[in-house]
Amino acid sequence: MKLDKIRIIRTMLFIVVICFLSSSKFVFAAQTKSYDISKGNITINKSGDYTITGKTDKYTITIKKGVSTNITLHDVELSAKGYQNIPILIESGGTANFILKGENKLTSDADGIHVKSGGKFIISSSSTGSLEAVGGLDNSGIGGSGTIIIKGGTVKAIGGKYGYGIGSGDAFKFLYDKVEEAGTITISGGNVTAIGGESASGGIGYSSEKSIGNIEITGGTVYSTSGGSGIGDHSNATKGNKITISGGNITAIGGAYGAGIGGNLIPNETSVTITGGTVRANGGTSTSMYDSWSYSNCNLKGKKQENDIAAKSITITGGQIFAETCSVQPKNSQGQKVYLMLIPSETGKVNKITAYQKSYGCKDINSKGILSLWLPYLNSEDGKLALDVTFASGKHTKMDYLSSYRILQGYSNSKYMVFNLSVSNLEVYADGLIYKNTFYERNNENEVIKVTGSTSKNQIIVHGGRHRFEFENVTVDYTKQTDKMFFIVSGESDIIINSKKQNSIKTGGSSVGFYVGTNAKLSFVGSSNEDKLTIETFDDSYGIATPSGSIQQFGGTISITAKQNSIGVYLGNAGAFSLYNGIINGISSTQNAIYGLNYMKVNVYGGIMNMDNIGYRDEGNEEVTDKSCFTISNGEINVSNRMIFNTFEITGGHINAHLLGSGSGSRIFMYQGKIVMGKFITSSDGGESQESVLDTSTIYGGEIEETNNVTTEELNKIPFGKC
Repeated sequence: MKLDKIRIIRTMLFIVVICFLSSSKFVFAAQTKSYDISKGNITINKSGDYTITGKTDKYTITIKKGVSTNITLHDVELSAKGYQNIPILIESGGTANFILKGENKLTSDADGIHVKSGGKFIISSSSTGSLEAVGGLDNSGIGGSGTIIIKGGTVKAIGGKYGYGIGSGDAFKFLYDKVEEAGTITISGGNVTAIGGESASGGIGYSSEKSIGNIEITGGTVYSTSGGSGIGDHSNATKGNKITISGGNITAIGGAYGAGIGGNLIPNETSVTITGGTVRANGGTSTSMYDSWSYSNCNLKGKKQENDIAAKSITITGGQIFAETCSVQPKNSQGQKVYLMLIPSETGKVNKITAYQKSYGCKDINSKGILSLWLPYLNSEDGKLALDVTFASGKHTKMDYLSSYRILQGYSNSKYMVFNLSVSNLEVYADGLIYKNTFYERNNENEVIKVTGSTSKNQIIVHGGRHRFEFENVTVDYTKQTDKMFFIVSGESDIIINSKKQNSIKTGGSSVGFYVGTNAKLSFVGSSNEDKLTIETFDDSYGIATPSGSIQQFGGTISITAKQNSIGVYLGNAGAFSLYNGIINGISSTQNAIYGLNYMKVNVYGGIMNMDNIGYRDEGNEEVTDKSCFTISNGEINVSNRMIFNTFEITGGHINAHLLGSGSGSRIFMYQGKIVMGKFITSSDGGESQESVLDTSTIYGGEIEETNNVTTEELNKIPFGKC
């Protein structure tokens, strides 16, 4: 009886403990197991969490069938020798989710990572480190016929000769009996670089005789290239790949005879569908190395593959796609033919695109001033917009009519074209230009852009790059425009304009003839002084203006007339004008012909400068303490009225001016050359004492002729344009 009571008490205590544990807030976390690869092979045959570190040149990692595991790779370096040794092998039915930390590198004569059919290899979105996987001859950086998923981290996969960066297969199907099934590759994030072998292969893709590979990119940054296709396959007698892109920033570059995105040399079942993202696809061009393989060994003569996108079917319903040539006519999901449209636009992230009242995929599209969209060639209906692009900033780009991408007059570049300003705007980019809604390629930056004609509204806008223009008998009348710029030089552009014969620019209503951006450069040249550019400004407008860019003249004649409170050349707070050769004339009735503030600078290295007023001007106080600077080392400057700068650096040349200086603080540093002055501007303390600009200057050499002094008080009484 006593024993029964003891048993009852024990049983009750056991039940109480179990109930307490089941209702408590204690959590028994699974323990993470740590391994050092330098101590031996690692075989994971139980599900769980693992951390692997260390370096080795002989041991490998295997994930067995039926295992689902999270593995942290932390600064692992693994080099496996021999075709039977694979650094990381995932067997059929095994799933491994890798979290990358630090720098990890895998090198092998076989695949760097091999995923068997039914296996799954994942790189976690929580990865903060990197992985580089390098395969050997015929093999891939990350390969196999299983499922490969990349969600994050920095991944670089390099295939051996004939191998893929990510995927499996090679071009020599008749030499190597590789009949492995194709697998699935999904990229949704991270920074991924895939480099296939130098000969026929692919950066990302499959070459399988049994099944079609699946490649899906929904996000991330992807760069893929190879000696064959960028993304796809480039081999004989294969099923091809189903390629779907809905987001991300993708660059795919094919090798010799290889497509940027898509199929191989012999038609297969490859399909390409793009619904979003920013995609750059470039087909390859021939090389001597590749010619010998293609023509001699494989009898592929006449089947040169240079399409940017090549597939049995190409469907485009979204995305910004920089590609020009396709193996078949792309269509949208309604079966309508779509064409490349290069559309000048606002800049920034795109939130929504509506084309012909239907949605167009815009995920991961950012415009830098031009959108590359593939749309039907249709007229807008009932006055509705053909295109409406909404930006994150709230701005819109709207168009009533869209024309298809084509090269006019049979030319594929701008070399033989003369662009007439009376017909259309002209927009210039680093590698081409847009005129009448048509894109013209440029062979090189030295190819001259020839411009002629007259306009009162059209513009020239330069978005970047180095370009040479030739103006011949160009006439621009912006006197009835308000707050508009004729020639805009933006970004870090470097522009040369060669003026031939007679060219005229007139501005009014706060408009600008030539605007030079903060870091841009605009240079004027001419074969002789008979090649002229005439600039007339009215009504608070500007002939040439820059906040802090560079304006240069290397030849020809520029004549500026500034009237009605306008400015010929405005140098802002830190702009610079430099004369190397030629003649520049400036007449101003109310402002300076060349005018600026603070750190403005005028340099004369040669040529002749004739001005009535030049330099800094402060309406409220001529006795300024600015940092403006004038330098001359050669050439000649003649100023009939005022020449106002804080500092004069004279190492040569000849200055002939009526008034020079800017009151107290103005200084001359003179080494050689000659100054002939009617009057020097001096300061006054309100009494009888006067200080000449020469009293605070440093004269090492040269010749100065000073005839009179004039005080700042007297100077204020002298109107501009008169003396």
